[in-house]
Amino acid sequence: MLQKRQIKIGDKIVREGDRVIQTRNNYDLGIFNGDIGKVVTVDGTDMTCGVLFPGGGDRLITYKKEVLNELQLAYAITIHKSQGSE
Repeated sequence: MLQKRQIKIGDKIVREGDRVIQTRNNYDLGIFNGDIGKVVTVDGTDMTCGVLFPGGGDRLITYKKEVLNELQLAYAITIHKSQGSE
């Protein structure tokens, strides 16, 4: 069985293929509260991950260690969190 690469964010583990949600506006990365993407790359050595955000021209955003805490798993989110992207 092939294992997916993973990275630990706080007390959560994020793996390649996971859906994630941005939890605050980050103007430097051009990504905003409520945006939902898919983790496509994980580098445990550099503590980075690449997230693909679809829509209007897919965007691949590389998250460095210091901003990884802005991501949360997005498999089950509240209505309030989903409204952040509107």
